[in-house]
Amino acid sequence: MGALMQEARLEGARFDQADLSYADLRGTYLGGLDLEGVRLSRTVWTDGRVCAEGSVGECL
Repeated sequence: MGALMQEARLEGARFDQADLSYADLRGTYLGGLDLEGVRLSRTVWTDGRVCAEGSVGECL
């Protein structure tokens, strides 16, 4: 199970090469956040959809 970050405001946060796989980001504000290189496999995205296995930098 990944991190629970529901409804968080993450603007200005640094996630360089982070692994957010399986994190729950529903309702999270990601404005201006650079996700380059961030692993997002099976992450629950801000709108509730689940990112595809192998997603990096964007929720596919």
